Amino acid sequence: EEQEEQEEQEKQEKLGEDGNDGVLWSGGRCAGEKRAAWIERAAYGGAEGRCGGQTREREDVDGGNDRPDGKTRLFSILPYMLPLLDSLQYGSFLFQKFPLLRELILVPLAPVFTIYRGIPFFDIAVFFGLFFLVVRNTNISRHIRYNAQQAIMLDLILILPGLFSGLGGQVPRAVTETASNTVFYAMLVSVGYAAVENAKGNLPNQIPLVSESVDSQIGPF
Repeated sequence: EEQEEQEEQEKQEKLGEDGNDGVLWSGGRCAGEKRAAWIERAAYGGAEGRCGGQTREREDVDGGNDRPDGKTRLFSILPYMLPLLDSLQYGSFLFQKFPLLRELILVPLAPVFTIYRGIPFFDIAVFFGLFFLVVRNTNISRHIRYNAQQAIMLDLILILPGLFSGLGGQVPRAVTETASNTVFYAMLVSVGYAAVENAKGNLPNQIPLVSESVDSQIGPF
């Protein structure tokens, strides 16, 4: 009887062992019979089973090692036109001092800026359209939605310096000029960083404070 019990115990232990690749399924959360192991493999396409499958599923959600295609990269860059166009007003002092900067930035954007600000409420429509039609649309890839939300956050930041625009006559010109230049430089660097990272296929999630907020709002999906 003792020999039969020992043989039965060995059989039970073998049920938790995968003979092909040596993956053990005995004990803990990954316990199960051999048939269950085959089901897990079919579901996740690998030998990880339930525990490894969860990791693989998470990688798929976050994009894994897959780089976004060219279309995704382009549509991820376009939303940053919103904060870039709204920041041009803060570059007025720099454009006056450095004609080359005006030729490189202001002149190419002039036709787009004319439409953006020339049509009544067009800028507001773009802002809310980007939020409701892109950020809130889970059918669009997370990469695009993340960048759209980050572009909106950058644009909202520009509201803060705008609140002090009415104090222009009461503040020394040197202070006003320095503040305006700082805002423009900060926005130009942020937009430039996001554009370069997206062009390389990376997620631009290193903008201080802003990217953290975007992560919490977009979530992992």
